[in-house]
Amino acid sequence: MKNLAILIFSFLIFHSAIGQIDNSPNKRVWTLEACILEAWNNSLAVKSTEYAKEFADINLTQSKHARYPSLNGGSSMFFNFGRSIDPTTNEFVTTTFISNNWSLNTGMTLFNAGRINNTIKQSRTDVKASELDLEQTKNDIALQVSTAFLNVLFSIENLKNANLQLELSQEQLEQTQQLIDIGTRPVNERLDIEAQIATRQQTVIVNQNAVDNAYLLLKQLMRLDPDYVMELDAPDSIDLFSNPDILTYDEVYRTAIKTQKNIAAAEMRVKSAELGVKIANSGKYPNIGLGGSLGTNYSNQFRRIIGFNTIRQSQEVFFNGQSATIGTDVEVPVFENNPYFNQLDQNLSYGFGVNMNIPIYNNYNISANVQRAKLNILNSQNTLQQTQDLVRNNVTTALANARAAKLAYEASLKSVDAQNASFENAKQRYELGSINSFELTSIQNQLETAQVNLLVSKYDFFFKMKVLDFYMGQPMRLQN
Repeated sequence: MKNLAILIFSFLIFHSAIGQIDNSPNKRVWTLEACILEAWNNSLAVKSTEYAKEFADINLTQSKHARYPSLNGGSSMFFNFGRSIDPTTNEFVTTTFISNNWSLNTGMTLFNAGRINNTIKQSRTDVKASELDLEQTKNDIALQVSTAFLNVLFSIENLKNANLQLELSQEQLEQTQQLIDIGTRPVNERLDIEAQIATRQQTVIVNQNAVDNAYLLLKQLMRLDPDYVMELDAPDSIDLFSNPDILTYDEVYRTAIKTQKNIAAAEMRVKSAELGVKIANSGKYPNIGLGGSLGTNYSNQFRRIIGFNTIRQSQEVFFNGQSATIGTDVEVPVFENNPYFNQLDQNLSYGFGVNMNIPIYNNYNISANVQRAKLNILNSQNTLQQTQDLVRNNVTTALANARAAKLAYEASLKSVDAQNASFENAKQRYELGSINSFELTSIQNQLETAQVNLLVSKYDFFFKMKVLDFYMGQPMRLQN
C-alpha cells in the first residue's frame, strides 16, 4: 500500500509539472533581457517618469517661446442704452445703438536681466534630470526583475534537487526491501526509510510552492496575468568566475558615482536651483518691453454723407421799423448708414511704443523669491549628499556581501565534497551491515543539507555579484 501511495504521489507531482507547460507551437520562452524589456513597457513607475520628462519638455519649449513676440486678437460687441459715447464719433448720444470693435496687440521683451535666458537653461537642466530619472527607474526595475528571474531559477533547481532526493530515497527503499527479503536486514529498517520518503515528499511540495511564488513575483513585476503560463530561458551554466576580492571600496564607489543616474540627476537639480536664484534676482531690475496695437470700431449710428440738398431758409428782419423777409440758401447734407466694412477701414488706428516697469516696492515678493531660491539650493545640495551617501553605503554593503558570499560558496563546495565522500563510505558500510538504515539516513540528510546549502550559496554569490555589477554600471546578464 505504501509503495502504491508513493507511486500515486509521484504521478501527481509529475502531472502538476506537466500541467504548467504550454505545448502550443507559439509558446514564448522568456530570456532575462525579454523579461526586463516587458517590465519596462508595462511599468507604471516608468510611465510616471516618462510623463515627468514630457512635462519638462513642454516647459523647455514654453521657455524658448518667451523670446518671441506675442500676438493677441480680440473683439467685442455692445448693446448700448441711454446716454452713451458713440465709439465711432466720440460724441454723447441718447439713443440705443450697437457697437463692435476689433483689436490686435503684440509685445516682446527687450530686457529682463537675463530671466528668459536663465529660464531656458534651467528648463534644459530639468529635462536632463528627468531623462536621468527615467534611466535610473529602468535600472532599478532591471535589478528587481533580475532578482526575481534568478529566484525562479534557484527555486526550479531546488525543486529538481528535492525530486532527485525523493527518487534516491525510493531506490534506497527498494534496496532495503531486497535485503530484508533475503534476511540480512531487520524489517523495522524499512520504517526509517519510509519516514524519510514522507519528509522528501513534503519538501517537494514546499519547493513546488516556492517555484509558483517565484514565478508569481516575476509576473507581477512584468504586470502579466497570474494565470499566464511562463517558461524561462535558463542558461546552461552560471558564470561564477568573478572575484570581488580584486575590487576596493573606493574603486567601486568612484565607478558608481559615474554610473548611477540618480546621482547625476541630483547634480542636475543643484544646477537648476542655482539658475533659480538668478531668475529670482532678475525681478530686482527694470523690465523693458516693446508693444504695438491695431484697432477699429463700428456703430450702427455712424452715418456717411452721400450728397447735399439746397434749402432756402427765411428770416424776418426789421429796417426802420419796417419788417421784411430775407431768404438764404443753405446746403444740407444727406446721410445714410455707413456700411460695416467701410467703418472698419475708416476707424482704423494703430501705434507702437516702449514700456518700462521699474520695481520699487513689491510687498517683499522679490526678496522672498530670492530667499526661497537660495534655500532650494541648500535643499538640492542636501538631497545630492543624501543620494551619494546612500550609494556609498549600498556599494560598501554590496562589496562586503559579495566577498562573504564568495567565502560561503567556497566553503559549501568543500562541505559537499566531504559529505559526498562520507556518504559513499556510509553506503559501503551499510551494505556490509556495519551501520543501520537510521545512521545511513542521518549521513544522507547531512549530504542533502550540504547540497542545498551549496545551491543557495551558489545563487547567492551570483546575485551578490550582479548587484555589484549594477553599481559598476554593467548591464544585467546571466552570462558574460
